[in-house]
Amino acid sequence: VTANPFKFDDNGDGLSNYYIANMQRDSTGRYFLQKVGTVDQNLQIMADTSKIRWNHDNDNHGSNNPPISRCSEDCLPGTYRHYVEAGNCCWDCKPCPDNYYSNMTNSPLCHACSLGYRSSHDRSECNKVNITNFRLNDPLVIFSSSLLVFGILLTILIWITMCYYRYTPIVKASNFPLSSFLLLSILCIYIAPAVLLMPRSDMMCKVIFLTFSLSLLLTLVIMTARAHILNRLFINKAVRLDKNKFLDTNKGYIIIILGIISIAITLLVFLIYLDPISAHRYVSPENVAYAYCSSKNRLGIAVFSVILIFLNLLCIYYTFKIRKIPSNFNEARYIFFASLLLCLLLIVVTSATLADHGPYETGIQVIGTTVIGISTTLCIFAPKVYVIYFNIEVNTKRNAIAAIAHYSFQDAGNRIQQASSSDSQK
Repeated sequence: VTANPFKFDDNGDGLSNYYIANMQRDSTGRYFLQKVGTVDQNLQIMADTSKIRWNHDNDNHGSNNPPISRCSEDCLPGTYRHYVEAGNCCWDCKPCPDNYYSNMTNSPLCHACSLGYRSSHDRSECNKVNITNFRLNDPLVIFSSSLLVFGILLTILIWITMCYYRYTPIVKASNFPLSSFLLLSILCIYIAPAVLLMPRSDMMCKVIFLTFSLSLLLTLVIMTARAHILNRLFINKAVRLDKNKFLDTNKGYIIIILGIISIAITLLVFLIYLDPISAHRYVSPENVAYAYCSSKNRLGIAVFSVILIFLNLLCIYYTFKIRKIPSNFNEARYIFFASLLLCLLLIVVTSATLADHGPYETGIQVIGTTVIGISTTLCIFAPKVYVIYFNIEVNTKRNAIAAIAHYSFQDAGNRIQQASSSDSQK
């Protein structure tokens, strides 16, 4: 559409002002031409864009927004361009796969998140993987908790039995005060598995190390003390009657046990100060994060492993010496098996701690520590409970006196025979 007058120049070009018209639709649906601008003879365009109405598929009366002159929209962060055909200008916006991200518009590809990181919900960034903690409905927690409750109830029931029958020969022979002290130390062992199932932190790691080390140390010290008492009563009689009067009562042994525990607590605090134990982050190949406890040099674990092994060997030595004493007093084989099992389980738990991290490490620690408590309880106290309930005729004062007399005569005979053999050799 042009304005009047209209003419051509010598080159045949039209010299006139052109009107720019926009076809629009009125309220009745009829089309009309709306003047929206001009083009002068110098080809300068002057237009009022606010008057222009653009036709869209979903708008019968047009819109002020011009149509986009391309076949594809921008791909937002979290997506990437996927071209329909090679060399084509059209593409589809595909979302990044899981654990991949893109953080720019129209990204040509997605980048993989590093190990220990996971893509966000919109795939526009990578976030640090959260620590995976145990839940109450996890199979390991259910099994470990059941085993833990069984061990606690077993220990409490045996202690009640020992209290009720504390005046019978079998309980008197086992030294009721130290037996109660031993059962208390076994109950302390069950604290460590319960703490191991909780979320790890620097403070929780220190609590785990303290409870695990002190409870096992207390148990081994009491077992060694029980074996030493029997050794003094039946083997080293001369030493018992001569100068070690302090150890003739339970009070002396309890003071020594408490002194050893006090020294152990001081040593533990010093080792934690010297080589702090803290929570660390471990990411599995499946990109799952777990927390575990460790120190720089693992000095505390090494020192207390040596101490516990030494106590095990000392306990085994005493149990070997008293292997032939009367049956009512003979806990040697039971303490020996308990020490042996404790040593083996301690090696398994320590190896798992040093070799692996994650749910398997925690599972071995929890189950192994719980089994230490249960096996110690059964090895030492199950035979006594059996005698109390099912072999009552053995649990009498007459039987105990007869066993001691038989051992005394047999021991005297062996000493006389040894003296005669020595004299004959001279």
